[in-house]
Amino acid sequence: MKSKRRHSTAVLAALSMLVVGTTRAATGQELPVDGEPCRPTTHPVRSPWVPDGESSLERDGIYGLEVDDWMAAVGGIGLEGERLFVFDGGDPRVIVLAANTLEPLGEFGRVGQGPGEFEESRLFFPPRYWDFGFLDASTHGVAVYDREAVEVFDPSGTLITRFGGLRGSPLFGTKFISLLDQEHLLIGFDDFDRTGTRPRRLTTVLVSPEGRRELHGILVAEPPKPGQGAVIVPGRQARPLWTRRGACVYSLDGASPFFVRYDLRTARADTLPLPDWTPPENTAREADTRRSVEQAVRARSGFRASLPGPTVLMRWTDLQVDPAGYVWVERWRDDWTAQSEVVIVDPASGDWHEVTVPTFPKAFGPGGVFYGIERIPATDQTAITRYRALVGGR
Repeated sequence: MKSKRRHSTAVLAALSMLVVGTTRAATGQELPVDGEPCRPTTHPVRSPWVPDGESSLERDGIYGLEVDDWMAAVGGIGLEGERLFVFDGGDPRVIVLAANTLEPLGEFGRVGQGPGEFEESRLFFPPRYWDFGFLDASTHGVAVYDREAVEVFDPSGTLITRFGGLRGSPLFGTKFISLLDQEHLLIGFDDFDRTGTRPRRLTTVLVSPEGRRELHGILVAEPPKPGQGAVIVPGRQARPLWTRRGACVYSLDGASPFFVRYDLRTARADTLPLPDWTPPENTAREADTRRSVEQAVRARSGFRASLPGPTVLMRWTDLQVDPAGYVWVERWRDDWTAQSEVVIVDPASGDWHEVTVPTFPKAFGPGGVFYGIERIPATDQTAITRYRALVGGR
């Protein structure tokens, strides 16, 4: 694993003012938030999930290679105790794996419209376009979003509760879920008005028995509009990202040299810096992907047109926070089978450094273990992988 350290002392005051200016405070209700404060005063000097010195990472588990384990796309991963829960977005169901071996323990859910069932997948883009963040596992339950509702299950797959009225499109709407308890749900919402009467905003929304309440939001660029009410999202168009741990909700528009931190306890927002870099444009792989998307759209809808280029180029493709509070942000890369280049941000100081890991962590386990998603190019399969740190090469 390669590591490159940098130190940033930039103060993004103007950007902070922009974000705070679009924040709506959560008043009149104390939110059920577990975990450490949003701005820790003490924490490890570096993320325990980043090996140092002569350490390396070893892949010691994989799921998805057998014929019966085939997955087209993964809509979310969550770790709770000794079980890893995987939402198969292509064939809607929740797969339960042993956290230490990735051996299958069972599954629950199926396509249908009854209690505990999921809407049929609307996946018609290549799998890399499928959203991640549609499963959240905690002591409160396993929450799953199927673009219609969020259903909450116990670890055995028994339905506990349901948050309805969350219908979304494959392109906009709900993009992230996080369960506070069995009555309070956070969603990351891409609020885009196709009529153009209001600007596009990325919002974090609380869903509770009292209804919905926006906690904060930021203005973001809109995708191309070729006319007649049509909206097209190119493959390299920047996409919103969310993650949460404890009282901290982090969000990113996919393109800016900063991300937003929102404190659920204080209803305050600020920004943390990222390196400013320009990814390459118009790569050969990008052209191939664009053609495959055009063919998929044509087969699905009969619509024949060339996709326009992005209005804002994607720089960042994933966002996670580890149990120590360090924020991981993945750089865009042209080859999705290559290793992942990650910026890791210390939220206490704003310092950041860069590492290269075999795959981007989607969930973190104890003792330097993390879980990722990898594509198998030969078979176009999606595999769940487990990595652990080897100290001193052992």
